[in-house]
Amino acid sequence: MDFVIDTNCLINFHGYSSEVFPSLWENFHSMINSGEIVSLEEVRGELGNSHGNLITYWNDIDSNLKSNGMKFFYELVDDDLDYLSSIEQFEEFIKAGKDKPVYADPFLVAFAINRDCILLTDERRPNSPKSIPFVCNKLNI
Repeated sequence: MDFVIDTNCLINFHGYSSEVFPSLWENFHSMINSGEIVSLEEVRGELGNSHGNLITYWNDIDSNLKSNGMKFFYELVDDDLDYLSSIEQFEEFIKAGKDKPVYADPFLVAFAINRDCILLTDERRPNSPKSIPFVCNKLNI
Protein backbone atom coordinates (compact mmCIF):
# COMPACT_ATOMS: atom_id res chain seq x y z
CA MET A 1 0.00 0.00 0.00
CA ASP A 2 1.17 3.46 -0.87
CA PHE A 3 -1.72 5.56 0.40
CA VAL A 4 -4.19 5.51 3.29
CA ILE A 5 -7.26 7.64 2.62
CA ASP A 6 -9.30 9.78 5.01
CA THR A 7 -13.10 9.87 5.22
CA ASN A 8 -13.41 13.34 3.67
CA CYS A 9 -11.64 12.17 0.49
CA LEU A 10 -14.04 9.26 0.08
CA ILE A 11 -16.99 11.60 0.55
CA ASN A 12 -15.68 14.38 -1.68
CA PHE A 13 -14.55 12.03 -4.44
CA HIS A 14 -18.18 11.25 -5.16
CA GLY A 15 -18.63 14.87 -6.24
CA TYR A 16 -16.77 13.96 -9.42
CA SER A 17 -19.23 12.16 -11.67
CA SER A 18 -17.91 8.97 -13.25
CA GLU A 19 -19.75 9.99 -16.41
CA VAL A 20 -17.88 13.29 -16.61
CA PHE A 21 -14.54 12.02 -15.24
CA PRO A 22 -14.38 8.36 -16.35
CA SER A 23 -10.59 8.10 -16.40
CA LEU A 24 -10.35 9.55 -12.89
CA TRP A 25 -12.67 6.84 -11.59
CA GLU A 26 -10.95 4.11 -13.61
CA ASN A 27 -7.54 5.10 -12.27
CA PHE A 28 -8.84 5.43 -8.72
CA HIS A 29 -10.44 1.99 -8.83
CA SER A 30 -7.32 0.53 -10.40
CA MET A 31 -5.26 1.84 -7.48
CA ILE A 32 -7.77 0.45 -4.99
CA ASN A 33 -7.92 -2.94 -6.72
CA SER A 34 -4.13 -3.18 -6.75
CA GLY A 35 -3.96 -2.37 -3.02
CA GLU A 36 -2.18 0.95 -3.53
CA ILE A 37 -4.99 2.86 -1.78
CA VAL A 38 -6.51 1.54 1.44
CA SER A 39 -8.43 2.94 4.37
CA LEU A 40 -9.27 1.98 7.95
CA GLU A 41 -12.21 0.44 9.76
CA GLU A 42 -12.45 3.71 11.70
CA VAL A 43 -13.09 5.50 8.40
CA ARG A 44 -15.83 3.00 7.65
CA GLY A 45 -17.27 3.91 11.05
CA GLU A 46 -17.22 7.61 10.23
CA LEU A 47 -18.92 6.96 6.90
CA GLY A 48 -21.56 4.82 8.55
CA ASN A 49 -22.54 7.51 11.01
CA SER A 50 -23.97 9.96 8.51
CA HIS A 51 -23.37 8.84 4.96
CA GLY A 52 -25.72 5.92 4.32
CA ASN A 53 -25.39 5.67 0.54
CA LEU A 54 -21.63 6.08 0.59
CA ILE A 55 -21.06 3.40 3.20
CA THR A 56 -22.93 0.93 0.99
CA TYR A 57 -20.72 1.86 -1.97
CA TRP A 58 -17.46 1.47 0.00
CA ASN A 59 -18.65 -1.71 1.73
CA ASP A 60 -19.26 -3.18 -1.73
CA ILE A 61 -15.71 -2.21 -2.76
CA ASP A 62 -14.36 -3.90 0.37
CA SER A 63 -16.49 -7.04 -0.20
CA ASN A 64 -15.31 -7.32 -3.81
CA LEU A 65 -11.69 -7.05 -2.71
CA LYS A 66 -12.20 -9.64 0.03
CA SER A 67 -13.46 -12.11 -2.55
CA ASN A 68 -9.99 -11.76 -4.12
CA GLY A 69 -8.13 -12.13 -0.82
CA MET A 70 -7.63 -8.38 -0.36
CA LYS A 71 -9.40 -5.63 1.53
CA PHE A 72 -10.00 -1.91 1.47
CA PHE A 73 -10.76 -1.26 5.16
CA TYR A 74 -7.89 -2.36 7.40
CA GLU A 75 -8.01 -3.00 11.10
CA LEU A 76 -5.18 -1.57 13.13
CA VAL A 77 -2.66 -4.03 14.53
CA ASP A 78 -0.55 -3.62 17.65
CA ASP A 79 2.37 -2.21 15.65
CA ASP A 80 0.08 0.55 14.33
CA LEU A 81 -1.29 1.29 17.78
CA ASP A 82 2.24 1.68 19.16
CA TYR A 83 2.52 4.88 17.14
CA LEU A 84 -0.47 6.49 18.85
CA SER A 85 1.92 7.61 21.60
CA SER A 86 3.67 9.82 18.99
CA ILE A 87 0.39 11.61 18.45
CA GLU A 88 -0.56 12.16 22.10
CA GLN A 89 1.58 15.32 22.21
CA PHE A 90 -0.96 17.01 19.89
CA GLU A 91 -3.65 17.63 22.50
CA GLU A 92 -5.89 19.82 20.32
CA PHE A 93 -5.81 17.17 17.60
CA ILE A 94 -6.85 14.47 20.05
CA LYS A 95 -9.52 16.65 21.70
CA ALA A 96 -11.02 17.53 18.30
CA GLY A 97 -12.63 14.10 18.18
CA LYS A 98 -13.81 13.75 21.76
CA ASP A 99 -17.46 14.47 20.90
CA LYS A 100 -17.52 12.30 17.77
CA PRO A 101 -18.82 8.73 17.97
CA VAL A 102 -15.95 7.62 15.73
CA TYR A 103 -12.75 9.61 15.20
CA ALA A 104 -10.42 8.10 12.62
CA ASP A 105 -7.79 10.86 12.38
CA PRO A 106 -5.27 9.72 15.04
CA PHE A 107 -5.51 6.15 13.78
CA LEU A 108 -4.90 7.27 10.19
CA VAL A 109 -1.76 9.12 11.30
CA ALA A 110 -0.50 6.14 13.32
CA PHE A 111 -1.17 3.79 10.40
CA ALA A 112 0.67 6.11 7.98
CA ILE A 113 3.68 6.31 10.30
CA ASN A 114 3.89 2.57 10.85
CA ARG A 115 3.23 1.53 7.26
CA ASP A 116 5.33 4.35 5.77
CA CYS A 117 2.53 5.43 3.46
CA ILE A 118 1.08 8.75 2.38
CA LEU A 119 -2.05 9.92 4.19
CA LEU A 120 -4.58 11.38 1.75
CA THR A 121 -6.89 13.96 3.28
CA ASP A 122 -8.94 16.86 2.02
CA GLU A 123 -8.51 18.91 5.18
CA ARG A 124 -7.58 22.45 4.28
CA ARG A 125 -6.35 23.86 7.56
CA PRO A 126 -2.61 23.15 7.46
CA ASN A 127 -1.87 25.57 10.31
CA SER A 128 -4.60 24.33 12.63
CA PRO A 129 -3.30 22.10 15.44
CA LYS A 130 -6.59 20.18 15.12
CA SER A 131 -5.84 19.05 11.56
CA ILE A 132 -4.19 16.05 9.96
CA PRO A 133 -1.91 18.24 7.78
CA PHE A 134 -0.58 20.06 10.85
CA VAL A 135 0.18 16.83 12.73
CA CYS A 136 1.70 15.15 9.67
CA ASN A 137 3.89 18.17 9.01
CA LYS A 138 5.16 18.19 12.60
CA LEU A 139 5.86 14.43 12.46
CA ASN A 140 7.45 14.65 8.99
CA ILE A 141 4.93 12.29 7.42
